[in-house]
Amino acid sequence: MNPVEALYTSLVDEIAATVERRVIERLQQLPVGQDRRMSAQEAADYIGIVRNTLYVLCKEKQIPHITIGAKGSKKPTLIFQQSTLDEWLRQQEVESVAKGGTNLEY
Repeated sequence: MNPVEALYTSLVDEIAATVERRVIERLQQLPVGQDRRMSAQEAADYIGIVRNTLYVLCKEKQIPHITIGAKGSKKPTLIFQQSTLDEWLRQQEVESVAKGGTNLEY
């Protein structure tokens, strides 16, 4: 192996090791067991709204969800992922602050 090939191999090995280390670090930062799938009732309870409000949000495509069932089905099954709902809640919070909050009176 000539010096250029040796240098190339050394650099590739070093980069691969760095990438592997970074991937492992990021994977370790992920919450264990937090990304679970939920039914509509579980999702509504989780985010603190009633199920009918959740259905309205789904129908208006305002909340991320997965629809399972035949197209046009009158009773499709809705599935929600906890991590996606957490991200949606964070996004709603940021948007409410950017818009100046709400007009609720306490």
